Amino acid sequence: MFIVALLIVGLVTTWNMALLTRAVLEQQTSGRALNVVRAFHLSEAGLDAALRQLQDDSSYTGTNATELGSSSGGYSIGVTPLDPSLRQVVVTGWYPANDPQAFGYASRTVEVVVQLGEQPGPGNGVFGDLSVRFDGGGGDEAQLDSYDSRQGPYTPEQARANVRLRTNSNEEGVIALVGGVAIKGDVVLGPGSDPETALQQTPKDWSSITGSVSVAASAVSLEPVTMPSLSDEGSLHIAGHEIVTLPGGLHRFRDLHISGHGQLIFTGPAEV
Repeated sequence: MFIVALLIVGLVTTWNMALLTRAVLEQQTSGRALNVVRAFHLSEAGLDAALRQLQDDSSYTGTNATELGSSSGGYSIGVTPLDPSLRQVVVTGWYPANDPQAFGYASRTVEVVVQLGEQPGPGNGVFGDLSVRFDGGGGDEAQLDSYDSRQGPYTPEQARANVRLRTNSNEEGVIALVGGVAIKGDVVLGPGSDPETALQQTPKDWSSITGSVSVAASAVSLEPVTMPSLSDEGSLHIAGHEIVTLPGGLHRFRDLHISGHGQLIFTGPAEV
């Protein structure tokens, strides 16, 4: 009986050890699978960082191992020029440390080919080919401002005051600031303009321009626009406290005018 009891104890112990070993292996497998996902997300984060760097510097060649913290993983970036406008970007993310021998180590690589566009110039916050008009009340009720959206929602403290208001025309009153209007930046008039007549501020003391007023040396070239085939929805004028709600999609109006505290609300993504 004693020998039988020892055999039973041995079998139970072996069974328990097998279950324990299986549990440990499953835990290690699930942990490594989680680390693979983490490594993939880190490689995507490195890709975002590489694209941001290429926006500022087309000669960017990559970054060596970038640790995001102790046992928090990281990534490395390699950028290879393929031609003057193409870059091959290879990003490898790893977790938890940049050591293939580390426990639970996982890595994933993302490879993309990027085509560089033209480097942006100063840009135009508001551009009107023929004319631009802003209407405000007694105070600064109409403002044209700019900020860096990477810093979060707009606040007056984040304003950059470097926006540009521009037109191609040189006619009298081509840019009209009526009432309380604040332009937080520069105004650029069309070639051949006379700033004394092309820029109209009514009354002059009610509007302000923080930057300069200049005349462009040449007109802005505009790409032709192909209008989609849409039914004409006529003129849409919204005034006072009127609120007009329209469905998302494409809309074509002959004329669109919103004044006072009027609101035009789309229930989904829309193009006008």
